[in-house]
Amino acid sequence: MTDVSSGPEAGGNLQKLAKDGVLGLFGAAISAVLNVVLVMVVIRSAGKEGAGVVFAVTSLFLIASTVARLGSPTGLVYFLVRARTAGRVEALRHIVRTGLGPVVVASLVVAGLMIVGAPTLARWIVPKDPDVALVPLRVLALLLPAAAVSDTLLMGSRGFDVMRPLILVERIGRSVGQVLLTGVAILLGAKGATGLTSAWALPYVVTAAIAIAWTVKLVRRAEHRADVKPSLAPGGGAEYWRFTAPRALQSIVQIALQRLDVVLVAALRGPGDAAVYAAVTRFLVFGQLGAQAITSAVQPRLGAQLSVGDLVGAGRVYQVSTCWLVLLTWPVYLSLAVFSKQIPDLFGRGYGAGTAVLVVLAGAMLIATGSGLVDVVLAMSGRTTWTLANSIMALTVDVTLNLILIPRIGILGAAVAWAGAIVANNLVPLAQLGLAMHLHPFGRGTLLAMGTAATWLAAVPVAAGLLASWTAPVLLAGMALGTVGYVLTLWRWRSVFELDALRGAGRRAPLVAAEI
Repeated sequence: MTDVSSGPEAGGNLQKLAKDGVLGLFGAAISAVLNVVLVMVVIRSAGKEGAGVVFAVTSLFLIASTVARLGSPTGLVYFLVRARTAGRVEALRHIVRTGLGPVVVASLVVAGLMIVGAPTLARWIVPKDPDVALVPLRVLALLLPAAAVSDTLLMGSRGFDVMRPLILVERIGRSVGQVLLTGVAILLGAKGATGLTSAWALPYVVTAAIAIAWTVKLVRRAEHRADVKPSLAPGGGAEYWRFTAPRALQSIVQIALQRLDVVLVAALRGPGDAAVYAAVTRFLVFGQLGAQAITSAVQPRLGAQLSVGDLVGAGRVYQVSTCWLVLLTWPVYLSLAVFSKQIPDLFGRGYGAGTAVLVVLAGAMLIATGSGLVDVVLAMSGRTTWTLANSIMALTVDVTLNLILIPRIGILGAAVAWAGAIVANNLVPLAQLGLAMHLHPFGRGTLLAMGTAATWLAAVPVAAGLLASWTAPVLLAGMALGTVGYVLTLWRWRSVFELDALRGAGRRAPLVAAEI
């Protein structure tokens, strides 16, 4: 077990971590709400079959965009943090250039392949009517380079110890743009897959331009503050891509784990089933937003601590961040399980099969979030080959089970496959981290957080449903009572949960940060 110390420096780190986490949570919450709104708008305007096509082609687009990024967002965070920690500000410009150049080339190549291969992809996604997916695929291919550049720079900007580019531009700006443009497309009568996918992807052009300008500003500001001239001499590229290459493959595997099942459901069961599956699984994003917020804040902090061998500090951040992750996400996943019968009805008739999907995936996500940001810890310690191997193992489980189960039991099979992959992809690295670095997420706060959430937000509403009736009003009453108890427990044990650090989240933490 790793000792977790405290003190003024640790407190300052937690305050900065809390500040970044709150900002990330705010942006992720807005993005999550808008994402669900967008799904409902698409379903209502395009119908089940049309929506299924939209979800399938955009899922394929996100996989292709991830391929084109080459894992560079993680590489940028890793090397920018290390350069700043070591005082090598003059190298920042070269690091950004090293990380971005190959992404631009790769995105153009992937886009070209996607355009040429669009007929084949369309026949695979929608075997019965491939023409409905052909033009949307080609439109998305044209916009793919903008998406790759935008995501690389905005996610990589965390290496400058800032959160605003990612939150304001990616999480909020792009999501707002997608909803607005989709609404405009519908008002203009473009309710088909081509119009809706175009409206969804066009905001990437704007976010890419903003990302480039903001990154240039961050680099110049860092150089000005340090009063150094940028290093124009090439070097370090081999080291950068040795670290990033495994992460590139892993990022592809991870997005495949998240999105490939929608494509497989469309191919094996049809776009209608894909629409049901994509619709109900979108609610998982409300739990994932907590993970995104905390990951965005924790990743550069862990990178800095592990770069100087501070296992004590890294262990403390790992345990505290897991506690906060459980406090944020378990209420969401438990609520999805409790209201799994009512949620699919929000999309209209014919979505009832999504109930079992929600229960299975909510259970898997409880295990995943209870393990903490185990993959981030492994990656920031430099063990990217381990994380790659783990992700490949999980994808193998996912694809194998999907191919076996989807033809037999439909979208429930896709949910079981994804759940199996999620559990494997968290428990295996959890064991690796404990054996290799003696780090684990199960501090006192984490265990108390799990028990608190399970008692108040699962046991109480379930008891209400069993004693009265399993209807929405009864469950809402039980959940309301449980929420009151949950909040009171958080306040009573706030010191154990390290929630006192949130008091400083609105103030500038006593750490040097180039935030704008």
